[in-house]
Amino acid sequence: MELPTWLLELPPYLLHGTVFVVLLLEGIGIPGIPFELLWVAEGLLIHAGKTTLWEAILWGTLGNWIGNLIGYQFGHLIAGWLPKKAREAVQLEDVKRWYAKYGVWVIIVSRWFGFLRTPFILYAGIAEVRFWSYAWSSLLGCLLWVGVWQWGLWKSGEAFLQWWQNYQPLILGTIVGIVLASAAVIVFRMVKRPRSKIE
Repeated sequence: MELPTWLLELPPYLLHGTVFVVLLLEGIGIPGIPFELLWVAEGLLIHAGKTTLWEAILWGTLGNWIGNLIGYQFGHLIAGWLPKKAREAVQLEDVKRWYAKYGVWVIIVSRWFGFLRTPFILYAGIAEVRFWSYAWSSLLGCLLWVGVWQWGLWKSGEAFLQWWQNYQPLILGTIVGIVLASAAVIVFRMVKRPRSKIE
């Protein structure tokens, strides 16, 4: 399977650094960070032999974990900058109750659910979760989360690229057809729309 030239010429350390920074920001608790395409790119470089799965997982995990620790320390300040919907998804009292009931497991499990991930990162410090308990459970959670995502997107990225190369003319033709058909419908409706009478 032939990879795009620009991807083959991309220095792995540049991609690793980008993944580190993006997942650090995500790990702080900032919602809506787009990271999936970076993992697909990492997966394609792994397939090309320019890096390894373990390197990709290492850089992603380190960035995400350091972000979690920053979120733990400064979460009460960061939370004030988030959209109201993100702040109010789960309240501080809910976080305290879940930590009291489930212990460090909630740190590991919440990593997989976006609406839980942000509050359980940002409120952990003021919910009085012990730092080292949080740090080690967060490390395990980050490692599992990054590892599964990176492995999955490595494998699915290979499949997507193979599919793209086999069916590229059909895919592009379908996209162009949909765009042209949509434009035709819009123009037709505009032409047929009754004009308001000017009195």
